[in-house]
Amino acid sequence: MLTGACSHSKGAAKSTTSTTALTGPKPTPKPSPTEAVEALLIAEQHNDHDASYLLLTPASRQSDFRNTDRWSRRRNELAPITAFKVERTDKDTVVVLVEHKPGLDAFTGLALAKERQLWKTAKAAKAAGGSGGGGYLVDGEPTFQPIYPPDDAAKPAAVGWAQAVQACDQAKAQSQQAIKDLFGSQPDAAAKLCHSTGPITAADVAKLSPGPGSSGVVAQYSSDALEWARTVTLDTPPGRFHVIMAPIGDTWQVIGVTD
Repeated sequence: MLTGACSHSKGAAKSTTSTTALTGPKPTPKPSPTEAVEALLIAEQHNDHDASYLLLTPASRQSDFRNTDRWSRRRNELAPITAFKVERTDKDTVVVLVEHKPGLDAFTGLALAKERQLWKTAKAAKAAGGSGGGGYLVDGEPTFQPIYPPDDAAKPAAVGWAQAVQACDQAKAQSQQAIKDLFGSQPDAAAKLCHSTGPITAADVAKLSPGPGSSGVVAQYSSDALEWARTVTLDTPPGRFHVIMAPIGDTWQVIGVTD
């Protein structure tokens, strides 16, 4: 389930966390929440996990990311950042529009062209005596808000693919697929379209549901696919079936066929 930024009380905004229990390199706070998040994302854009690690809050470094290796593993699970733009800062939360090279990878899963990331920050503790230190650090796990193409755009994409199959134009059909070998429980449904005659129309668009028809997609890309994948119901000359679609950039592409 997607969540937005949570509002925080004034008391929470004033809270600080001590760095005395930290091991490893010393944090490098920035003067404002925005500057802290920008510095972290610039480092990540250059694949410099050591530099971005220095922007993490003590809470993050004392729990999930006790060393740079753990932080690097987590960041390598995510799609590389190609560009980003800070949209606004709400108290201690910085909202950023982040861009990636879109695609579907067997190991890292779906990379969206764009998503919003909500990064929470916290004031860093000042050094003893009140000199030095201070500034802001960043929690290591943002909230992700994916940006998908409109669901209605999946209908013409599915119909266009099916029409290419109907024309037996394999090259054109595969250009509208995100993967070469399609998933699903009806692998022969598309083959029956070739050389058929008659109209192809799209009916409903829905989220991918758990079950036999989606098991291959989920096994490959995890249950995350139940959030980002869509199914389009097609009425074709050989019969009705469903096409499984993935959001690739600003379009939908075919990844499976099911009943």
